This record gives sequence, C-alpha cells and structure tokens, in this order.
Amino acid sequence: AYQLTPGPSPDWVHPFWSAVPGADGVISGDPGQGRQALVRLALYGMIFLIAATTFTRPDAARWAIRVFAIWSTLLAIFGFYALATGNNPIVDTQGSVMLASFVNRNSYATYAAFGAIANIGIYLSVVEQGTLPSTRHRWRNMIESFFGGGWVYAVGAILCLAAVALTAFRAGSIATLIGLATFALAWAFKRQDGKASGLMGSSILLFAGFAALIGFIAYASAGTLIGRLLGDTSEELRFVVFPHIIDLIMERPLLGHGLGSFQSVFRQAVPFEAGVAEWDLAHSSYLENTLELGVPAAIAFYFALALVGARILRGVRTRRRDRSYTCVTFACFVVALVHASLDFSLQMPAIASIFAILCGMGWSQSFSERARRKAMVKE
Repeated sequence: AYQLTPGPSPDWVHPFWSAVPGADGVISGDPGQGRQALVRLALYGMIFLIAATTFTRPDAARWAIRVFAIWSTLLAIFGFYALATGNNPIVDTQGSVMLASFVNRNSYATYAAFGAIANIGIYLSVVEQGTLPSTRHRWRNMIESFFGGGWVYAVGAILCLAAVALTAFRAGSIATLIGLATFALAWAFKRQDGKASGLMGSSILLFAGFAALIGFIAYASAGTLIGRLLGDTSEELRFVVFPHIIDLIMERPLLGHGLGSFQSVFRQAVPFEAGVAEWDLAHSSYLENTLELGVPAAIAFYFALALVGARILRGVRTRRRDRSYTCVTFACFVVALVHASLDFSLQMPAIASIFAILCGMGWSQSFSERARRKAMVKE
C-alpha cells in the first residue's frame, strides 16, 4: 500500500515518473494495477479467514472436501466431453489439450491436481479399516465401503489424474507427482505415544497404488504428456526471460517496482528472442512477486504463507482423528507452491480462491478437539 501512496522520498520514486512532468510520483511503476492487486490479495485473505472459522467442525470440513471432490470430478468429465467432441461452450478449445472451463491448461492442471488429492483423501477415509479384529473383517469392510460409495471417489481420483496428464503440461504434472508423494507420506504417518508407527509399510502400499494409477494415465496419454516430457526444453522462453527478471529485481531490491506493475516494467527488458509474446506474467510467482514487492516485502509475504503451511504440517503430525483434512490440504499446499515456481496458477482467481479455502480448512483442522475445548474454557 505504501508503494501506491504519493509523496515518498524523491530518491524512492520509480524512474517511470520522470517522463510525466508535474506528476506526484510514487514508488510503484503502475499504481492502477497495484490497487487492483491489493484488493485481490485482501479478498483472498478474507476467504482464508472465513474458511478457517467455518470449517472448525470436522463434519463441516468433511462436507466441504466431499463437495469439492465431486465438483472436481464433474469438471473433469466436462473436460473429457469438450476434448472428445471439440465443443466447449465456455472457452475456445486448443487442439488435443484438456482445458475444462479454464482459459489455459496450466491453471487447470493445478485445479485438477487439487481435485485428485481431495478424492484420494476422501476415498481412503471411507475405506479406512481402523481397529477391526481380523484380516477377513478388514477386507470385508473395505469391499463394502468401496461399493457403498467409495468407488465414486476412486473413479474421481482417476479422472482428475487423467485430466492432469491430458493438459500436457510438464510443470503441472511434476507438481502433481510431488503432491501425491507428499500425501502418501502424510497419510502413512501414524503417531502412537509420540513415535511414528507403520510409516514404511503404509508408504510402500500407497506409493504402489499411486504408481499403478500414474502408469495407466501415462500410457493413456502417451501422445501428449509423454512426448512433452521427453522433448527438448532448451528453447523454453520462460528460462530465457528469468535472468532478465532477476536483473530488474536487482535494480530496486529493497523498494520493488510496485505491486501489479510487472507487465509495464518488464516491457522495457523483454529479450529479442522472447518478443514473440506479450509478457503480462513472469511464469514464476516467486520472481514476479519479488520484482513487484522488493526482496524484504516478498520475504515477509512468503513467510506468512510458510507459517500457514507449518501449522497444517503440525496438524498432519499431531492429529489422530479426522487427519485426512490436514493431509489433503498440506498436499495441495505443496502442489501449489511447487507449481508457482514455474507458472502463475496462484495468480488466477479460481486457483487462489480454492487455495485460500483449503489453507483455511487445514489451519482450523490442525487443532485437536482437546485444544479447542481448552481454548473455549479459557475464553
């Protein structure tokens, strides 16, 4: 907000304002875009607070996760329909690339990854065996749970993972794999008297299941994703522009160029080989936010996110009941942060909003029922 305020020290005013005689210069190179970006960030913060207070009860969190899982499945089905028929009434189709209702495949890859993890988390919580007395009882309960409704989430997970693969987006696919691995480790972590129990065996089983799913999906999409994964990446334009973005960061490392000002500022620094496109986004949220905010403010911004992630991780380690919510939200947290290093999904309102909801839910569910009761007594 201070970047957008008129009247800073003359040495702090952005060089752009020297071309506007008589104007009250500010730190930001594009204060109009900065005001919009500031409102969006405030909105995402409010969504986080609403989710953190709404989903304190496990039944409310359970309802929300199931709705999101089913919605993600329906969106994937719509994407398959649009891809098969070439008829998408929401966005223009782009050949054999999965888009669903999103304007680009990059962002949908993140959204579908969230949906896949949510479906897997709900499915495992539905068929979880608990402390049944014998192997025969556990198998019977698992089969009954599967045909009693668990199959919906199993199918949903497969469809969402297939949708990620059919986006043919490498960064999104890699982020999804890392998120699945994170979920497997988080789910397999059991606490008994402060010690991890059964981590290795459970992790191996989960990894084997995920490997089977991923193998099937990779085979089904061999003509799209596999071809891109094995293709030459030396001419990726984002890696051409990243060094130039870093140079701009070093021009104003403390003050930044102003929130929302990336497009205006970077136009002067676009290298010749990257001039075929309009660079309105940096294709790395970390670099873009650091350029706009400056290094100190960017560190503060991501430190706040790190505190949220650390709180959710603590819930993964300490919760014994209803731990699927923290496992799902932490895995989605990892997917989003990994993907943000090579793209801009978290700068899309649909992704940022659901990310804020998941983070708020994970935050509230990271506290045990006993901790909540103690807090209520103190109040």
